[in-house]
Amino acid sequence: MPVLEKFLYFHNQQSLGLGTDLLVLGRWGFLLIYSILTNSWIQTTDATDFFPCYLFGSTSVGQKAYLAGGTIHYYDGVSSTAVVMYDSEEKVWEPLPSMNRARKLCSAAFVDGKLYVIGGVGSNREVLTCGEEYDFERRSWRVIDNMAEGFMINTELLGPTAPPAAVVNNELYAAQHSYTKNKVKV
Repeated sequence: MPVLEKFLYFHNQQSLGLGTDLLVLGRWGFLLIYSILTNSWIQTTDATDFFPCYLFGSTSVGQKAYLAGGTIHYYDGVSSTAVVMYDSEEKVWEPLPSMNRARKLCSAAFVDGKLYVIGGVGSNREVLTCGEEYDFERRSWRVIDNMAEGFMINTELLGPTAPPAAVVNNELYAAQHSYTKNKVKV
């Protein structure tokens, strides 16, 4: 991986595997894409025109990555409703319809043909216990109340954040680890 300032000293890097590509996201919306087919790295900022740069939820399925929510400014930034899709086959970014609720520090997952964004922190620093489900056929979002109730993690640096999410056998799991409790929610 190239040694770049945009990836040094930054603890909110995210990576996603899709098809034959690895996406590594860094500061200021900076993105590196590694292709196992060509054994090479591509640098881009293509998504920064329409997507926040920090604290977003992300997931991938097949050749597509989905990034949801987030903020433009790392610490006290306003939460976003933005959602984008990256197609690794076509090498294009596409904005999707905005979520109903602005959120950062959220989790995202793809289950049963739908995109889910869970928990997070809203624009007024309120802890969101709801999730949202995106229906690709209708191109619309539906709020799911209490989807993350009692499950947000409180970190010293950032405050409340949604736990990491994973999909196993088409079921959504979230793991919470703290000094006082450890649990898995399905």
